[in-house]
Amino acid sequence: MMLHKLDGMNYLAWSEFVRLYITGKGKLGYLTGNKPQPEATDPTFTNWVEENAMLMTWFLQTMTLDVSTGYMRLPTAKDIWDTAAQTYSVGSNDAQIYDLKRRTHETTQKGKSLFAYFTALQALWQELDYYQPCEMKCADDIALFLKRIEKERTFEFLAGLNPEFNQVRIQVFSKIPIPSLREVYAHVRAEELRRTVMLLPTSQKDKLWDVFPLLELENLHESLPETEDVQNIMEEDGEDMQHIVTRPSHSLEPYLQVYSRREKAPLDHPHDQSSTPVTDHPRHINMVYSSYSNRGLKPNFWSKAIKVLV
Repeated sequence: MMLHKLDGMNYLAWSEFVRLYITGKGKLGYLTGNKPQPEATDPTFTNWVEENAMLMTWFLQTMTLDVSTGYMRLPTAKDIWDTAAQTYSVGSNDAQIYDLKRRTHETTQKGKSLFAYFTALQALWQELDYYQPCEMKCADDIALFLKRIEKERTFEFLAGLNPEFNQVRIQVFSKIPIPSLREVYAHVRAEELRRTVMLLPTSQKDKLWDVFPLLELENLHESLPETEDVQNIMEEDGEDMQHIVTRPSHSLEPYLQVYSRREKAPLDHPHDQSSTPVTDHPRHINMVYSSYSNRGLKPNFWSKAIKVLV
């Protein structure tokens, strides 16, 4: 049912997963008390007993052996659920909230990948949301409150980034309004990936040259066209277009670029299978779809394009 079993120290994560799992199975009423045990003479009694036993088995399987021993003799799944909450949930949340806020403030990217840093912050934020639920009733107030919380977390995320992302911070704060947390993370991640590609060690570049000898890594992110322009070119050229290449842009989104056999020169014989593709420019990688053209078929450029992966 789950990889991480209740061991006495992970009740919050365990309870959230179990609640989601039981809800997905349509059995939440057994935990909330909305589906109490019927009388023995009730026609649904047997079905209730069977489903309750199934839930109890699920609960015991999600606990370590030491923990589950204390729950095996309880009569219902609700008793197991309530007893675990009383045993492992924190009575007063103030100390827990203080500790979570302290850990959030101290969490930085130093020594971590961007993904690991962002994931660590998300885990802390989710725990804070659990211990500090929004108690507002007005929908407008709730929306404003959540927007403020997201902005504060965006600031926390940016503040903990490594110094090399200072320029990214400037770019984010220059936008009005400030982008959402997810948008900011995507922007920083794109910059991290761009740096990873541009700063590859020479040994790794040599390995890539063995596979793609015509690829010039230093120009990997130069002046790629917008997707709409490429689509227009594809529609205009139709079956005559036989050379395409995909390269990551600065955000590593897939783009298509059309090339002729020689830079800025049209194809002399677009349907000639006997001619050999020639690439004069070191940044171009060409792929000829003569077989498609000879059959009068339009190639599926998106699925057949060469993908340069770094």
